[in-house]
Amino acid sequence: MRGDILDAHEHSELAFEDVLDALGMVRDPGYTPLYQVMFGHQTQPTAREAAGLRFTPGFVPLPTAKTELELTVSDTPDGLEAALVYRTDLFDEPIALAMLRRYRTLLERVADDPRVHVSDLIAPSVEEWRAAVEDGNRTEAEFPRDRLIHELVEAQAARTPDAVAVRSGDRRWTYRRLVEAADRTARLLRALGVRPETPGGVFLPARGVS
Repeated sequence: MRGDILDAHEHSELAFEDVLDALGMVRDPGYTPLYQVMFGHQTQPTAREAAGLRFTPGFVPLPTAKTELELTVSDTPDGLEAALVYRTDLFDEPIALAMLRRYRTLLERVADDPRVHVSDLIAPSVEEWRAAVEDGNRTEAEFPRDRLIHELVEAQAARTPDAVAVRSGDRRWTYRRLVEAADRTARLLRALGVRPETPGGVFLPARGVS
C-alpha cells in the first residue's frame, strides 16, 4: 500500500477525470465514482482572531449527502464527537443510531484493552444481543384460550375464505385453500391409522409453500 501511495504522489498532476476515462468508468453526478462510504477524522479546530473578532470553526450539517454513508469523528475538549451523514432513501434514523452505538461500543472495547481481538470487537454487546434475540423475537399474541388453532383458522376461513392466509415468495394461499388442504391431509392421516395424540412429523420442502 505504501508503494501505491508514493506512486500516486509521483503522478499527482494527472487529472482525476483522465484516470476514470482510462479505467472505463462512467460518471454519474449522483454518486462518487470510486466509493460510497467515507470515514474522516478532524483534529480539534483552532480558534483564530482577526480585527477584534474570534472565529471558531464548527461542523455544519448539510441537507444532502455526498456519499451513501459518511462518518466524521472530531476531537473536542470533551472527547470525540461523531457525526453520521447518510442517504435517507437507504437508511432511516433507527439504523443510523444503531450504527453509532455499535461504533461507540467498538471504541470503548479498544480503550479498555488495546490488545483485544477483532472477533471480540465486533461481538454484540449484552444490550444488542437482547434487542436482537429476545426483543426481536417477541411475536406472541393474545388469542382465545378455549379454542384450538385449527378452529380459529376454520372460523377465519368462514368469514374471509378468499383472504390470503399464507405467503411464501410470490405464492399465496387463501384461507379456503388452506382449510381444504388441511382436510385432505387429515383424511389421509386417518386412513393411515393416525389417531389423536399420535406423534407425527411434518416435512416442508425447502422452496416453501407449493
